[in-house]
Amino acid sequence: MLRSSSTPSSTPNQSKSPAPNLGRRQFKKMASARMRDAKVLFQGRRYEGATYLCGYALEFALKSRICKTLGCICYPPSGLRDFKTHDLDTLLSLSGREQSIRNVSGLFNAHWSNVCKWTPEARYDPLRKVKRVQAREMIESTEILLKVL
Repeated sequence: MLRSSSTPSSTPNQSKSPAPNLGRRQFKKMASARMRDAKVLFQGRRYEGATYLCGYALEFALKSRICKTLGCICYPPSGLRDFKTHDLDTLLSLSGREQSIRNVSGLFNAHWSNVCKWTPEARYDPLRKVKRVQAREMIESTEILLKVL
């Protein structure tokens, strides 16, 4: 039976709590954990999830590298709004590793091309289908890039 009430229904708190400032080591651990998760999903033929988590592994590794490059204890550095992003291209440019990774004649450029299209919004795409070969390429490229970041 439906009840009509003049009092507003209770809704969950929709305000976002600020993301914690994490340090370089924490980001490295999180990157490794997401990579392990991606491999488990790949083995379970959950290719969309595997590629999605590879993107987060890269994001975390880039944020770790930014901490090292800037010598900051936590990410994002206080007062720097431009650093609050999930965009891999932006994070790469902030990391100090862009030239070595995007070097057209270098090994890493092809791997970056495999991964740079990732966005956290991919989780909302109901038509997104990732094939096994695409997921394997994403995992392999991510693993190689994690080693140089």
